[in-house]
Amino acid sequence: MTLRVIEITAPAGYADTLVALAEQYEAVEVFAARSADSGAARCIVHLVCETNRVQEFTDAVQMAIGRGEPWRAVTLAVEGTVPKYEPRKIENRPAFRAGAASREEIHGEVARNAELDSTFLVLTFLSAIAAAVLSLVAGLSSALVGVMVAVALMPPAVAAGIMLGAGNPEGALGAAMLLGVNIVCVNLAAQTVFVAKGIRPRTWWEQKASATSLRINFAMWLALLMALVAAIYWLKLPVLPPQFAGPGAEIAGE
Repeated sequence: MTLRVIEITAPAGYADTLVALAEQYEAVEVFAARSADSGAARCIVHLVCETNRVQEFTDAVQMAIGRGEPWRAVTLAVEGTVPKYEPRKIENRPAFRAGAASREEIHGEVARNAELDSTFLVLTFLSAIAAAVLSLVAGLSSALVGVMVAVALMPPAVAAGIMLGAGNPEGALGAAMLLGVNIVCVNLAAQTVFVAKGIRPRTWWEQKASATSLRINFAMWLALLMALVAAIYWLKLPVLPPQFAGPGAEIAGE
């Protein structure tokens, strides 16, 4: 079971409320301190909780404090603890959702990865090899996911460029079709994981709006996938270029 550290700074009057919420959502540890400054009294609440409790706890904090008060919560991943943490009871929710990150963590990760600059472009070129090494040596699962996506997208993209440069438009078209299918499947898989993990907006009206967007996105990606499959069937693209086909192999379209 993975853990998260949450540090909350808020007006001092909310200290007892935050501690009570932490105990309600079964925090492993909780500590609160109030500032001694002569100005506006503040408090800091430090707690450690299981990852599958972070979203519920932060939602409850937002409901308790509201938008009008100056407060902030910071979530940190826990790499290890001494002594080793042992869960006190078995969680009833499905195991697949047990390690789901909070929506705020996902938003932050997406925002960081969406920044496009020259450094990003240079590092992306070498990311597959570096990520593979990191995933094996340091056990970084996020790096392994990057390698999986790169394996799905980079080979057909490179093959399309090579085929086009070699004057083989039919081979380039086949590789481009494969690239399109992989892009659609990666997006469908990502959305399916988010739904299965139960990651959704906090408020009711945001959940209602997101449900409509989710249906539209699923329909769009499925339509694109069917269009690509139909195009591959209609164009009768060869599975292998003629130079790689065996003597007795038959090539579609001939």
